[in-house]
Amino acid sequence: MNDDFTLDSADVERDSGVDWPSEWCDKRRVEVYVGSSINRIDLGDISKACGIDKDRVRNLVADLAEREPALVDDGEDAWRWEEDELRRQERERLAEMAEDELHDELQRIDREIAKWRDQFDADAPDELENAETSYDWRQNLYVRDLILDVLSEESS
Repeated sequence: MNDDFTLDSADVERDSGVDWPSEWCDKRRVEVYVGSSINRIDLGDISKACGIDKDRVRNLVADLAEREPALVDDGEDAWRWEEDELRRQERERLAEMAEDELHDELQRIDREIAKWRDQFDADAPDELENAETSYDWRQNLYVRDLILDVLSEESS
């Protein structure tokens, strides 16, 4: 079995304050936590929030950084997202899409956000306790803004 998909880490208390879905492996929890972080990401904070041993977190974050060039080492057991690289990657992906696909994606995003507003009686992702949905909502808002930028460039 691949070590990335084990559900439990040794010697770590799972009382992290985050209600992670029980079926999520260590790798998924770390990816969601890191992906939803907007500031400097300390390995100790990830370990505590995800209920995973710090050495295991270090390995998982290093693996994630190898796959994701926008995640950069910030020194002293911390990482951060390089905003310019993230924006460049996403804009490049969106610029390759046809205009009708971009409009379809905007409609999908708007429907999904409306569903979350109703489901969680919230106006913004920061009002949610559900980490995964909060991350997804923020990601949708981010992608929505990029799509609007790409569409405005195409119409110029």
